[in-house]
Amino acid sequence: MLALACEQLGELGKSRDILYKIHAVDVGFKDVTQRISNISSRISMGAGERVATPNVAAMPTQRAPVMEAVENILGTRYRLERELGRGGMGTVYLARDTQLDRLVALKFLGALVDGSEEYRQRFVREAKAAARVNHPNIVHIYDISAREGQAYIAMEYVDGANLNTYTKKRGALLPREAVSIMTQACSALDAIHKAGIVHRDIKPATSLSPRADSSNSLISDLPRPKARA
Repeated sequence: MLALACEQLGELGKSRDILYKIHAVDVGFKDVTQRISNISSRISMGAGERVATPNVAAMPTQRAPVMEAVENILGTRYRLERELGRGGMGTVYLARDTQLDRLVALKFLGALVDGSEEYRQRFVREAKAAARVNHPNIVHIYDISAREGQAYIAMEYVDGANLNTYTKKRGALLPREAVSIMTQACSALDAIHKAGIVHRDIKPATSLSPRADSSNSLISDLPRPKARA
């Protein structure tokens, strides 16, 4: 593990930064919280470089340290309010954009695009392509970042359940509901494909159920697209 290697080399600040990124994505990962606390204590005692960061172990709950760690990584623009969900590519938070004073769904990817410059550039290119798609059945993308350790996508926040949750709560869809949702999903995918993008992760969990103020269902999770050759 890279964090352990940095710790063994005496680079405690780098080790703690890596652990914060892991902690932000998966708070339950092994003993990450305890290791952050131990390394922070060693740094404060002069065993390594001093960096002003929060003491995770001193936080009263698990949710608070995770969100505070992510906010420290992101900077001051976004204030995280609560976690909305998590998946293979990162964690989605309900956040307030302090510059535009609006709620967004912020998917924090952390160091996911740090593997290579080619991958980073592809991420930016695909995210920009997705942001240009304007369709009533596609969640809008507002902002992206591909900075090292700080990758995120800020999207339109939809106050509703995904189709998986929706059907578990209400039961099987009526035929007319299923046809309506599938028609809208196909229309959204057609728009995405015309923009040269393949979504690659269409499923009930990435399809949002109709909002209270709208009959539209929406396709989300466009951070996963892959540009077609």
